[in-house]
Amino acid sequence: MVIKEILKFKPDSSCSKIQAYPSCSYELISRMNDKAFLLKDENLKLIAKTQAKVICEFFGIAFVEQVNNQLNKDVDVLVGAKIIDSPDYWKNEKEYKTEYVQALIHKIAKYIRKHRENR
Repeated sequence: MVIKEILKFKPDSSCSKIQAYPSCSYELISRMNDKAFLLKDENLKLIAKTQAKVICEFFGIAFVEQVNNQLNKDVDVLVGAKIIDSPDYWKNEKEYKTEYVQALIHKIAKYIRKHRENR
């Protein structure tokens, strides 16, 4: 489900740049599955991120998303060691599939065993 289907920004007539946040209303589209959608933390984070983007856009401020720089650096190290070959998945995914995590663990263990033997 795309967040734009769930959350719509609707500035009302009293919405101004000085009082943008308190006087602008957000409307959740009524659907049967809204409750289930809103009970998931990742969906609440997505809504909050969308609201932040809308507020930044309204004020003419660039939205800058925080990035886990250490994760990106660590993924790059694993790519360099040829342990992983899909850095975008590991850098961008919010929830990892169990089988991929297990495969990663096996590759790291294999890498460690190989380098212990070469000592």
